[in-house]
Amino acid sequence: MQTTRHPQTDASERRLAQVSPPDRGSRPQTVRRTRWFVALGFTLLAASAIGTGVVLRSHTHDGKAADTPPPSGDNPAYGVGHVDSDERIAELYPRLPEGLPNVVTEVLVKENDSVKKGQPLLRLDTRPVRYTVQKAETNLKDAELQLKQAKAGIPYHESMIETKRKAVEAAKEELKKARLQLKDVRRRYDASPETRLVSKEQLDIVEATVSEAEKKVEVEQSGVETLVKRKSFFEDAVDRAKQDVALRKTQLDQAKFAEDLCELKAPFDGKVLRLTVAVGQLLGPQPREPIIYFCPDTPRIIRAEIDQEFANQVHVGQSAIITDEATLSGSIHGKVKRISDWFAQRRSPLFEPRQLNDVRTLECIIEVDPAQAKDLRIGQRVRIKIEKKH
Repeated sequence: MQTTRHPQTDASERRLAQVSPPDRGSRPQTVRRTRWFVALGFTLLAASAIGTGVVLRSHTHDGKAADTPPPSGDNPAYGVGHVDSDERIAELYPRLPEGLPNVVTEVLVKENDSVKKGQPLLRLDTRPVRYTVQKAETNLKDAELQLKQAKAGIPYHESMIETKRKAVEAAKEELKKARLQLKDVRRRYDASPETRLVSKEQLDIVEATVSEAEKKVEVEQSGVETLVKRKSFFEDAVDRAKQDVALRKTQLDQAKFAEDLCELKAPFDGKVLRLTVAVGQLLGPQPREPIIYFCPDTPRIIRAEIDQEFANQVHVGQSAIITDEATLSGSIHGKVKRISDWFAQRRSPLFEPRQLNDVRTLECIIEVDPAQAKDLRIGQRVRIKIEKKH
């Protein structure tokens, strides 16, 4: 019996046949095509990398071959630099007295003020240090009084020694008299019994007097020796008093020095560039930054940084033209004064756009025409063109 198929069923079967997966025989051809495209991609990537390297090397050498010798000294040299003072900018911070509070009580200058050497710039609270000075002065006066008393003890002791020596002489005189008397009494006692005028008792009394006088001389002499030995004690006391006075003077000097530290003074003639301190500020022993940037009153220079490729073209005495790096304006003339003897990292690295700090450069100092120096400011970035030598 023949089965009749519905037209809608045939259409569904045809749609399923169109979306059904390809047969297994076509898979190897698809895999080979994919591998070919991957290999082509890697080949193009390698070619691109090689081409980039060639271009970079060509730019590095400015179109010259790698074995091209460096330019001769007849060509101008170029570099960058900044305006500075030949004596360097001083970063000031007071030397704080140890263990004492350090509160700023006065700021005596403003930015751009010109000051003379030794002129006060700011003051700290001096009261704690002043108390230390007063205590040291009192201790010094007490030590000086002790020294005065110790010195006065020596003449008094010497007078006692002299008195004791006189007592010794007096005792010797009494002994001498007693011995003469004993001699006379014995002479009369030793006479014949018929003419003897002195009794045995009288002789014993005179002998006892002599013995007593001898002992008195010994005692007085021993007293002199004792006083002489004690004289060294008074001399030592004077030496100790002198040392104490010297110590008290040192302590007073230290206290006054700490008091002087409470006033920050200009180390030389110059100008205040920047202040980072205010009245009432508490300063610590470990500063995070200077409180005053101070520029010495010396001619301004350019600290130029020359790349190694131009180093052999720079010589002392060459003329230089300085222009502002930002505006490329101005034309200030200068002359090479000094050239460093080593390639080193930049002296003042700054994290600024287009500023490379991880390269070594040769530093040279360029003197600026004094008539044009007023147009330059400390720290200003400039470009340098060192003209070829003639």
